[in-house]
Amino acid sequence: MAVDLNGRWENNFGSFLNLKVDAQGVITGVYGSDTGSSGTYYLVGAAGLNAPTEQAGRNLAVSVFWHPIDGTKSDPSWHWVTTQCGQLQIDGTISLFQSLVATTDFPGLAGIGNYLEKLTCSRTDKGPTTPIPAAPSPDDPQQEDLLNGQWQASYGGPGLSLSVKKSDYGWLCGRLSLDDEAILMRGFADIHADDTMLRGVTLCGYSSARGAAIALNGSLDPSTGRLTLSRWFALSTSSADGYVQTDLGSWVFEPDTTER
Repeated sequence: MAVDLNGRWENNFGSFLNLKVDAQGVITGVYGSDTGSSGTYYLVGAAGLNAPTEQAGRNLAVSVFWHPIDGTKSDPSWHWVTTQCGQLQIDGTISLFQSLVATTDFPGLAGIGNYLEKLTCSRTDKGPTTPIPAAPSPDDPQQEDLLNGQWQASYGGPGLSLSVKKSDYGWLCGRLSLDDEAILMRGFADIHADDTMLRGVTLCGYSSARGAAIALNGSLDPSTGRLTLSRWFALSTSSADGYVQTDLGSWVFEPDTTER
């Protein structure tokens, strides 16, 4: 029986994912968590197209915005964003690195920072029953936002175009210009942050040229106008070579005034 990403998963913290993957490798889904705050959240991401083998897993990356779709009592974590990068392995488990960007202090839990965690997901029949949403499209209507437009990474890094979509959840689309490839990115922006707060941003896509799922995760600092993002490449490796499966870097973007 083929090992498949579609369906329900439970991680080692007892959180649940319900994933749907289309023929192009676009991931949409719902995340249910009781870790820290409780709630149900949308997720979006990208995966390679090849089924896992003994020599190579199926690489993937997903973005989550920790603003619950069913929440009633807010707390500081409602502004936080996450990427999870890794691969589906031939043994039927998903191995992931999580980067949790806390853009606000949460007294008694965590300060502002980027928190890393290793996750393992296994099959389950439990989890959220919330309908899985459609992935945001670059053609969806755009709402006014400071993130919209062209950004350029420093020191000759890539360009990034962003478009915050008209919704109450912060859906975000973009294109990452990396080397000679234009990579469609999907994710979330914290549209609920005020003008004095760091604004969480998380995006995922797939680089066919590199054979890597790509995740960007970080924040926009309104005091400097800079967008600082960690960059994750999730490669396809054997389980034995998993220690070189995920590559981490960072980019600092500023508005590309030649394009605005």
